[in-house]
Formats: sequence, structure tokens, C-alpha cells
Amino acid sequence: MANPQTSMLSPINFGFVLDKTPNTNYLVQKVDIPGMQLGIAETPTPGFVRIINPGNIQYGDLSVTFKVGEDLSDYLEIFNWMVELGHPDNGEQYSRTFHDAALMIMDSAKRPIITIKFTDVIPVSLSPLEMDSTLQGVQYVDATVTFRFQRFFYETI
Repeated sequence: MANPQTSMLSPINFGFVLDKTPNTNYLVQKVDIPGMQLGIAETPTPGFVRIINPGNIQYGDLSVTFKVGEDLSDYLEIFNWMVELGHPDNGEQYSRTFHDAALMIMDSAKRPIITIKFTDVIPVSLSPLEMDSTLQGVQYVDATVTFRFQRFFYETI
């Protein structure tokens, strides 16, 4: 049972920052904080009891859904980063650099209380942009980028 004096975590109080694009304000709609899984190695013994040994940690993906700006600059920054990583048009465009990202969790007064830092982030997928002139009203375009990263950790502010 929750402590009656403890406020519950709100899923709408957060902010996202990507150090590759410090001047871009992504209008983030949704972030999935990745899960993690601890690998296990089992060692057989003569007594038929296996000894459990912890292995490497495997993290899930970091998915971020954002509203695309009218000039597409936020979307194109991720698009161009992926081109630099995977299929550059020339040597100047080639990049193998990693960047960091942070997700700030805020309290009910919108003050940051915890930062989740992601190290060595790279985008691995970018959703298509769906344009549809048959919609009844204006529904602004969303895009989802999925990142892989080396590790993440929590810092209390």
C-alpha cells in the first residue's frame, strides 16, 4: 500500500533532451522508459543442482514519440543522423559518434526530481510520416524514433 503522504508518479510530467540536438525542442508526446533483463549463466554441479551466475544486462529500446514541427527540422535532425550513421553520401557526412540523452521526471509542481541518463545513444528506427487529406479535422503529424544505447541510470535531483 502506498504511503498516504507520497504523491503518485504522473505519466505526463516529463521532458526529453538529446545532446546531439540541443537547440531542438522536441514536442514529445510519449516516452517508453526501457526495461532491462539480467542474463543468467548456469553452472552444472555433481549434485545435480545448478549454480546461478548473473550475466550481462540487456536493455530494451528507448522509444520517443513527438509532434513533428511544420518545418520538419526535428524530424530531419534524426533522419540526417541516421543517414550519417548508416549510408552517408560522402566522406564528410560519415559519422560514428554516439550521443547522450536524458529524460527528466517532474513532480506535480513540474519541478525535475529524477533524471534518467542514457549513454551512447544512436537512432535505429524512425517511423514514416503519415499524410492524409481525408481527415475530418487537423490532426498533427507524429513520428516515433527508437534508440539503442549502452546503458542508463537514474539520478535524483
